[in-house]
Amino acid sequence: MSHEQSDGPSDVDRERKWEYLDHPADVIIHAWGRDYKEALENSGEALTGYMTEITQVRPVLKEPFTVRLESYEEANTHNLT
Repeated sequence: MSHEQSDGPSDVDRERKWEYLDHPADVIIHAWGRDYKEALENSGEALTGYMTEITQVRPVLKEPFTVRLESYEEANTHNLT
């Protein structure tokens, strides 16, 4: 599986808003966006891309939901676990 490293947004690749960083025992995901919500969505896409061939993944169901959490840190934990 190939995991390319990115230096952030560029003129060539404006769609991908995340990168994998080297770590000897795990993966570090760095994601960004116009706001916190978009950065959180991009971190989820990056995690999915690390575990799958993301170009082969297609959504079959889109279900809106609401979550109430105490902090952004709690949102990160619930989103990525």
